[in-house]
Amino acid sequence: MTKRSKCYILYSINEENYGIDLESEDGKMSKDFLFLTDVLKSVIYRNMDIPHPLHFFVDENVSIFDNEEDFKKYQAETENE
Repeated sequence: MTKRSKCYILYSINEENYGIDLESEDGKMSKDFLFLTDVLKSVIYRNMDIPHPLHFFVDENVSIFDNEEDFKKYQAETENE
């Protein structure tokens, strides 16, 4: 993916609502959509080596496991916390 196409995606995310009705009475739909767009920006920014506030949260709170055995060890360790 080229830098130009990434920038277009960011522009589209900021300018379009993709047919989603964001005018819900309680505002929850708007909050969800705004969070989603921020997550997408974070992914694109990381790919472009641009800092984003969500990077720290993801790095500190998300784990990836290559196999089920490692996942089960992690589960056992965190259950004791």
